[in-house]
Amino acid sequence: GIYFGLAGLAVMLSALSAVSLRDAAYALYGLSVALMGVTQASMTGIAGLHLWPGRPAWNDISPLMLSVLTMASLLWFGTAVLSLPERSRGLTRLSIGLAVLGVAICFALVAVDRAHRFQLMAGYIVLSLLAGVLVTLWAWRRGDRYGMWLLAGTAPVMLGSAFPLARIAGLIPVSFWTLHGMQIGIALELPVLLVLLMLRSQQRREHNRRIQGLDALDPATGLINAPVFAERLMRMIARSQRLK
Repeated sequence: GIYFGLAGLAVMLSALSAVSLRDAAYALYGLSVALMGVTQASMTGIAGLHLWPGRPAWNDISPLMLSVLTMASLLWFGTAVLSLPERSRGLTRLSIGLAVLGVAICFALVAVDRAHRFQLMAGYIVLSLLAGVLVTLWAWRRGDRYGMWLLAGTAPVMLGSAFPLARIAGLIPVSFWTLHGMQIGIALELPVLLVLLMLRSQQRREHNRRIQGLDALDPATGLINAPVFAERLMRMIARSQRLK
């Protein structure tokens, strides 16, 4: 209950911030959190009991498909947070392409044999995680101040996801960590990424304010530039002469 309440709060704050700040990163974050919540409801059996109790076939495959969609949304979210379109068109195409591939993987999960579904899902998640980490490190090495924050926020989810994946693969038995390890990881991730988005929005507003004042202010110091200073000085001299 605490987890789903926290996830619902994060989705609501993201939706309001996306509308008020006109920032697509908040919308993508809210989408990924919502998909994480539905995925956890599916993995723990809550969704099968309350959301789709009469659909056993979908209940069987939903943990795999929703996990893939969640990973695809996280790739898209990382593209927006790291400002990849402004940094590298090639890496932007790679990230968006992997996100679109996730949608194709969902259709493939329905078509392939049950014995190969987990391998297909796990392969996509591992590939996407590796690509996401490498792209984030690339952006951080090139001056992105939020790259390491993004890695720190998603690290608990990466660690927590290992337990349910190992359970699905039959490597470990069902336990508290296989059922709730990823929930704990996401609960640690949500506030970190929300703080990251707020700091990013504050920085963007500051940049926009400085851009709008480039004709009058020096961007490095925030003081008026030389032409504006000279104009104001001449007005003050003229006023002082006029008033003697």
